[in-house]
Amino acid sequence: MKFVIRGHLRPRLIEIAAIFAVLACLLQCSDKDTGGENEVFKGIAASVKELNPENEQQLEDLARIVRERSYKDVRKLVEIMHGEDKDAANKAAALLQELNDIPAGPMLETLDTEDPEMMVWELQQVVTRHAHIRSRIVATLEEMLKDKTVLTPPFLPGEVEEMPVERRVCDEAYLMLRSLMALEDADTRLVNSDIFLDMSDEKRDEEIERVRKSGEWVALRQSEDD
Repeated sequence: MKFVIRGHLRPRLIEIAAIFAVLACLLQCSDKDTGGENEVFKGIAASVKELNPENEQQLEDLARIVRERSYKDVRKLVEIMHGEDKDAANKAAALLQELNDIPAGPMLETLDTEDPEMMVWELQQVVTRHAHIRSRIVATLEEMLKDKTVLTPPFLPGEVEEMPVERRVCDEAYLMLRSLMALEDADTRLVNSDIFLDMSDEKRDEEIERVRKSGEWVALRQSEDD
């Protein structure tokens, strides 16, 4: 089944989850570190314990620190690859190719626009890595389309006139796939999402099955009128 990628569903929660995933990875790697590196990891551990996920400024500041530390060595490799020492540059390029999706950000930030051949090669590496991540995301979401587990409704402080629509794992997977793949603007995407969530579970299941079989994204307003 072929799809096409984009994304808007719960961006803040996804960003928070990604930050904690990176932090967890860094903390797991700390066992064999010594000296100053150990102090760095201890500092991160303390920062995580003190982190308030609802404090956006605190979250952004810590994310920036983790991102800069995570990219430091990769940025150095990219710098060596752009250097005048051709032997070292070739070795750095070979190493970058073995790092899967990690170098994509630093390579995109420092494209060698003065050398057309190098720029094309670097963008080929970035696109290859993006395609690899994309295929993994799609494969995961396609599996989630089969999961009808009902999700715990979000906590809503105070009184609410109308309870939010009950959502299942497959419903969220459908909406994420739609936001990633469907060629539609933000307003159209929002309309289609609302229509989908207003459907009964049976109708949602039919739409999910249609997408699984055809891989085609259609305007739900039109399909309902038909």
